[in-house]
Amino acid sequence: MRHEIILEISELSVTKMLDHYKPYFYILFILEALYKPILNIYGSYFPENLLCILNFLWYSFVIFYFVIFIILFWECTQSILILKRMSDPKRNGTVIRDINKTFMKKSIRERMTIRSIDLLNYDIRYLREAIIEDNNPRVLQSIYNDLIVQIFDSYISNRKKEINIIIEKKKIVKNQVGWVNNAQIECILLKEILNENYFTINEELKKYICTLHLNLVKLLMIRASLDGRKHINKELYLQELSVFDKNNILLDCRDWKELTISIFRNSNVEIGKQLINSLYKGYRSAEIMFQEYCNQCILDLIRMNIDEIFSKNKSQNEFAQIFGELIRKKEFNDYYANIICDKLISYNDFDAVGIVRLLNKENCTYIFSYLIIHYSIYKFRFDWKHINVAVMKELWDNHGNMNENAEKVIKEIKESNSGHRFSESMYYKLIEYIQKPLTGSLLNSTYAEDIVNMFYVTIIKLCVLEQSYNDYENKANDDTQIYFINELSNHNELIQHDKVKEMVLNMQYRYFTKLEQIPQKLNISLKNLLLTNINITLEFLSVEPRYAYYNSIGEYALIKLPETKEGNIIPKELIRKAYITKNISIGGYIDFLDKECHLCGCDLNYVQKEKMKEYLLNVI
Repeated sequence: MRHEIILEISELSVTKMLDHYKPYFYILFILEALYKPILNIYGSYFPENLLCILNFLWYSFVIFYFVIFIILFWECTQSILILKRMSDPKRNGTVIRDINKTFMKKSIRERMTIRSIDLLNYDIRYLREAIIEDNNPRVLQSIYNDLIVQIFDSYISNRKKEINIIIEKKKIVKNQVGWVNNAQIECILLKEILNENYFTINEELKKYICTLHLNLVKLLMIRASLDGRKHINKELYLQELSVFDKNNILLDCRDWKELTISIFRNSNVEIGKQLINSLYKGYRSAEIMFQEYCNQCILDLIRMNIDEIFSKNKSQNEFAQIFGELIRKKEFNDYYANIICDKLISYNDFDAVGIVRLLNKENCTYIFSYLIIHYSIYKFRFDWKHINVAVMKELWDNHGNMNENAEKVIKEIKESNSGHRFSESMYYKLIEYIQKPLTGSLLNSTYAEDIVNMFYVTIIKLCVLEQSYNDYENKANDDTQIYFINELSNHNELIQHDKVKEMVLNMQYRYFTKLEQIPQKLNISLKNLLLTNINITLEFLSVEPRYAYYNSIGEYALIKLPETKEGNIIPKELIRKAYITKNISIGGYIDFLDKECHLCGCDLNYVQKEKMKEYLLNVI
């Protein structure tokens, strides 16, 4: 726009000068070009007095030409000085603001004959053309932003006046007759502006649009209420909308909600936080439909961002910066807790510590209890594949009083997907198990009652509450210990926890290493055999194992070979077949066994590994 001003000034000056002096230039040119040749040819025919007069006139014209030249020079100098003054940013800004005021006055005059919504469209399109002609958005961006703000502020001010006329005078002005169509045009226009179809959008303008679109939505809600609408359509589909909106009381806000979400997606942390704060203010407003709209947008944005976090497309830290203050409010923390709870079940190996910290004490108690009870209820159908100790510990560290929160927790679990299989006794038993010390007696009673899964309770007490296992007074039953080992072998993430290793060593020393044969209920696998550390004896090998377990026993026999007192009791064929089935090199096979031993807390030393290699070379 600065270039446009400069061009207008220079063009005006030059045009005025040319129009004023054009005839004189023609005369001077003809006289100067033709006088001397004519005088040389026909000078003898003229009287001497006439020649003197003609020469006088010729010299007069020369002097007059020189004067005109001086005038032109002066005018050009003035134009240059004007251009230099226009290059001053402060003066330039003043002139541009004057032009903007003229532009806006013109818009006000046009409102007498043009609808406000049409005028808004015209203004934005004219501005786009001016920006293209300027071709200097980087320098003039703030100027454009000021004009855009003036255009929309003027439009909103006019909208408010139109609505007030309806409220106070019961009169509908022309622009408010097609208010539904006007709202669609506004939404489309803002979407196009946000997509930079008209001009470049910087962060300053995004902040304004973030506030602007909610102001337009609020005005739309007020206008809709005057037309008999009472609620927004929320999540209804078109066919449902026709059923539920027989009396035409629902306002369809899907396009506006898409715009709100689009603004959030295309914003940085600062603007995202501004949008969430504005939506919360709207949620607390007295306007029912606007309150519903803001609430729905908040819930959708929370769910959308949680989905992105668990799909690893958004950081937990960024989410906490934007939503942290809002989610700590009770009305949204409960909704947030239900989403988090479902996600922790679906993505049980996800490191969700950052977002769990936003839960209040009551909801930490609820989710902590629900996870244990849910997996206990559905143990017959699926396992708790990955027990995320860090997440469970975060929940426990921030939980409230389980007895005081009992009513809320029980209510929430009953309303959950597991509610039809849940009974209050499960929750109170869980409290009882957690409060008791971890002993063999507790394991026996928990396993026998089978109300809350014994293994899950034990792991929570070991890894989360960091209690130590003690069975010196009351020893755990054989079946209970075997069940614990069977379950533990499915959880690599738990085996190396210090408290778990202590408990496993205790069970080895007091029960498993005293056995001479594999317990009937023990699931035979290399990991289970390593965790129990059963000695290789004739009784151990007396029963021909099933084919499915043959390789595991052969691998375990090779590991225990250096410790076996009578080396010849182990059939070479057992070890040879286990190795051949693996189909890898001897070095790779030893490395595989070494990793399994390390995981189960019984590392192989260099001598053991060399003896195992030597034995394999001899039996192959």
